[in-house]
Amino acid sequence: MTTVIQGKGLQKSFGEREILKDVSFDIRQGEKIGLVGWNGAGKTTLVKILLNKIEPDKGSVTMWPPDLSLGYLPQSTDYSLSIDFELSEYGEKLMETSKLLGLQIERWDEEDLAHLSGGERLKLYLAKIWANAPEFLILDEPTNHLDMQGVNWLIEEVNDYAGASIIISHDRYF
Repeated sequence: MTTVIQGKGLQKSFGEREILKDVSFDIRQGEKIGLVGWNGAGKTTLVKILLNKIEPDKGSVTMWPPDLSLGYLPQSTDYSLSIDFELSEYGEKLMETSKLLGLQIERWDEEDLAHLSGGERLKLYLAKIWANAPEFLILDEPTNHLDMQGVNWLIEEVNDYAGASIIISHDRYF
């Protein structure tokens, strides 16, 4: 299998606290990787390094191809979405996927978006990721705030997903 992301000798500290120490890995096309660990163990820090949101103190990350498209679900319910942009960019696929997730939106406008619950916002953000058809998925606690319909949809989609993925989850069933 072809390597899509490689980390070599990654190290990251925050003050005196060493979070990552000499972390090396190869992620190959199609692999599904689950990251589990205590809060503060460095899971999200590693993801932020992969996304170039923070720099490692030492080491390197290489992606093949260099412009590998990533679908990233942060661990949050404060997802930034703009209905005008989302509908113009992803249109039918976004609406179709939203319905499969059980998200029923009467009108697609900014006012309705502002009143969505955390679970509804999560479903809409997941629909956006799938509509974008990324080559690599990074999902940080994707089952937080999801109902069973959403969890079952996500399990099926991740199982069928041809690309590689990293999933951070405390949900052992997932």
